[in-house]
Amino acid sequence: MAIIIETTDDFIRALRENEEFKAAARRELLTDDLLELPGEFREFRAQTEESLRVLTNNVNDLRGSALEAKMPTRLRQRAARTLGLTRPRTLWLSEHYVQPPSRAEAFDSRKEQAADSGQISYEEADRLTDTDMIMSATTTDGETAYIAVEASGVIGDGDISRARHSADILKKLYDAEAIPAVYGLSIAQEQVERAKPRDGLAEVHIFLET
Repeated sequence: MAIIIETTDDFIRALRENEEFKAAARRELLTDDLLELPGEFREFRAQTEESLRVLTNNVNDLRGSALEAKMPTRLRQRAARTLGLTRPRTLWLSEHYVQPPSRAEAFDSRKEQAADSGQISYEEADRLTDTDMIMSATTTDGETAYIAVEASGVIGDGDISRARHSADILKKLYDAEAIPAVYGLSIAQEQVERAKPRDGLAEVHIFLET
């Protein structure tokens, strides 16, 4: 189809309405380098976003590891006070040694015996092994309660679910009260809502490092 251009308005209209004319005009007006810029920019942006995601994940992992190292001293007494418990003791740390080591050895032995006897499954025993921190403490009635803690720089849905799961397994293991908790640097409001008790799920107590 022939395009008649007599005025500037005709030229602008042709650019807007005719893709073939627009492409031909761009080839004449722009250099090859300029024409390739949009594609190169999209590729650069994709690569940058991917690198930022990797960097963010690595930073979060480092922050989470730092938090796990602080838990035995920073969180133990604080969690006990908040939950109305006394005599808090660390039984298990997934990434660090427990002092005295006999506590972790006793916990590990009981967990393995429970799995061998069918009291809990081997998958549930593995979940307890991977739990960031497990504590025991004394209730106001003099009973022993257990606390399962998952730590993360940014607390997510997975941390909340894992804490609940570990607490449920501890309840089976000891036939006692078990409390799920999460420990981190920040948490979004959406996850705060998910941590609340609902649909038969226990409340996950949130502890943020300040």
